[in-house]
Amino acid sequence: MSPPHDRVRVNNTPFLAGLLTTDFSNTHHIPFPEGIISLPTPLEFKVAGDKTIYAVYYASNNPAYAGSSIPNEKLHCVLGVYGDPTGLKTQNLNWQKQYFTSRKYAWLDVNYSGSSCYGRVYMERLQGNWGITDVSDCIGAIQSPQISSLIDTKRTAIRGGSAGGFTTLAAISLDSSAASKVKFFASATNSYGVSNMELFAEDTHKFELMYIIKLLSGAREEIPKVWHDRSPVYFSANIKTPLLVLRGKDDAVVPPPQSWTIIDGIIKSKGHVEAHFFDGEQHGWRTSGTLKKAIKFEREWYEKSMVRPAVAT
Repeated sequence: MSPPHDRVRVNNTPFLAGLLTTDFSNTHHIPFPEGIISLPTPLEFKVAGDKTIYAVYYASNNPAYAGSSIPNEKLHCVLGVYGDPTGLKTQNLNWQKQYFTSRKYAWLDVNYSGSSCYGRVYMERLQGNWGITDVSDCIGAIQSPQISSLIDTKRTAIRGGSAGGFTTLAAISLDSSAASKVKFFASATNSYGVSNMELFAEDTHKFELMYIIKLLSGAREEIPKVWHDRSPVYFSANIKTPLLVLRGKDDAVVPPPQSWTIIDGIIKSKGHVEAHFFDGEQHGWRTSGTLKKAIKFEREWYEKSMVRPAVAT
């Protein structure tokens, strides 16, 4: 048996070109209370008739939180949308989720139609339907008896980054979505998400473009109306859900103009929007300072717009 070690070496860290060595003998361990960890509960249910979808539910879990003083009041919920249209939300320890579940929120990850690991037929459901099927599955998950019995469906937020930001914007804006102009979600957070498919096609690289063409079932030149109708920026007047926008100023993947235009549209239609652009950040957060600010802004946003009634500005 190898002797115990008090140091670890990590290769290929995002911050160092070489090696990072941590001396555990000189660090301080701060124990995290096991009693407030929310464990994942995998779920599957039917939506839109007989269509099965999958989700992972995290209940609020904090012994210090006694619950609401209002009889039979259900939990607020944050619905997380992952940042890859055909990705997957796995059941792992995620401190962002634990941050919210330890502060009286439930959390729901929806592996909507198109997600990996459920078979080819399941993944192919999203082809040609990005911005429609993902949205209807998220709404269907919240409305399902398994979830609606646990949370307050009228006080649920939707949030996502990158492609998840697009689904978030689609859920609160697009005519073609299952929301049908109804303010289904009480609040929303879009982190560096796509709002204009046409502009994104001009900015992105070939590999990504081919991916989007498959999800929309055709190139922009072939089906221009579809590309227009799947761009939330053109439907900003429909956005009645309070929206928080978070992004890096140096994002080259989904450039800042993707957010500027939709923010302007919401303001012109007297919607409720707040935006924070972070210096030195790109497509996602890299520094601890930004991570802390982003999660603080998001929680405060839900406290203002969902826990307490929002006031339009």
